[in-house]
Amino acid sequence: MRANDLAIQPSSPVDDSPPDLPPADESVEALEEALEAARLRLQRRLADEIEHQRAESDRLKKYCEQIRAEAITMEEQANETAARIVAEARQTEAQILDEAKRTVEAVQTRLRDGVGPLLERAATEIVAVQDAIGTRWPKPSTDQGSGASAKNALNPADERVVTRLIVRPSVAPDLRMRLKERIARLPGIDAALLGAVDEESFEILLAHEHEPSVLDSIVGMAPEQLLVTVRHEDRLELELAGVEWLRSPGEDPLQGQEGGAATSLAI
Repeated sequence: MRANDLAIQPSSPVDDSPPDLPPADESVEALEEALEAARLRLQRRLADEIEHQRAESDRLKKYCEQIRAEAITMEEQANETAARIVAEARQTEAQILDEAKRTVEAVQTRLRDGVGPLLERAATEIVAVQDAIGTRWPKPSTDQGSGASAKNALNPADERVVTRLIVRPSVAPDLRMRLKERIARLPGIDAALLGAVDEESFEILLAHEHEPSVLDSIVGMAPEQLLVTVRHEDRLELELAGVEWLRSPGEDPLQGQEGGAATSLAI
């Protein structure tokens, strides 16, 4: 290539016209379309967001309704449980009262059944003592002239006296009864009657011959277990050192008297 081929010839024309541009109407339409497209996208985005918020609101509403339903159910269950507990408590109270009434009635019945025979037996024993004293006690003579001779002729063995036997400590009712029955079988004892009972002692009323050996025979039943503590004319106090001899079958009072005849009671 030659250099003069690249040179611009002065006689060749130069293109100084502006570039080709689209018409003004076309650019406005493009902007309007872009704005419309942006507006549509914004509307869709807002619609999606609104739908999402609505769905979330519906979910929260359902959750609240579920919580409310559970609370109502719990309240109903609590009321039912409270009502059941109250009903059970009232039923239990009624049962306890009923059982208490039956127990009281049973105790009263046992007391009536027990006191009746006890009073009857006591009355029988009192009558026996009265009969023993009335039949065996020497009757005073109505003849004043022969009174002195009758008194002198009176046999001391025929005299009858009543002695309060006080035994300490107190024992069970069955043991008191066994002791009374053993004493009642002793020679010279006309009658024996259980008397007052407290926490420390019990009494036995004795109608017997006016002979010291009669009371000596009581100690002779168990010399090591029956200890004399006090003796007066109408009262004898004993200390019961043991009760095993009362629980065991008793020996014949006549045999027991042989061992205790030599035991004397200090006045």
